[in-house]
Amino acid sequence: MAKSMIKNLILIAVILIIAIILGFAVFFYFNILNFKDLVINNLESISHLPMIGKMAQPVLKTQTKLSELEQQQLLIDSQMKQLEKEKGSIIKKTQELEQREREIDKLEQALKEKEKNIKEMEEKLSIKLKNLEELAKFYENMEPKNAVKIFDELDDQLVIQILLRMNQEVVSDILSAMPPERAAQLTKKMSDFNL
Repeated sequence: MAKSMIKNLILIAVILIIAIILGFAVFFYFNILNFKDLVINNLESISHLPMIGKMAQPVLKTQTKLSELEQQQLLIDSQMKQLEKEKGSIIKKTQELEQREREIDKLEQALKEKEKNIKEMEEKLSIKLKNLEELAKFYENMEPKNAVKIFDELDDQLVIQILLRMNQEVVSDILSAMPPERAAQLTKKMSDFNL
């Protein structure tokens, strides 16, 4: 009976030790009540003891590595947040640049249209000037009296344009063949006229 009682006590002690070890393992694994930090702190305080120090060193080194990894993860997370902000800023600036590019394209198109209109106007003006030069030559070869009769029927602006392109001697002959009032009127307009 004593042997069976000792066996039972040993069995109970083994079961209790296993239960305690399992309890510590569960607490440690799930970090209940910061048990892990408590154990690590106690290990640090008793690590100077010869037997415990040898057993505690691998755990402390592992904890130090875990702590370094956690710090690195925090740094990586911080950098990721910063990169996300910069990405957003880059996207916004890209959109602004694309908008400006579209505006520049519109302005370039409008400028091309205006250049086209100016070129057309220059061509028309060139043709008109060429026609005026030809008319001036035509009237230079005409008798001044005949030119005056035709000039009386034309608009003053056209007459002035033609006279300004003619030889000065012929112009003076034509003006002298005109009635003085008309000659004075055209002369005044010619002096005010800007080419």
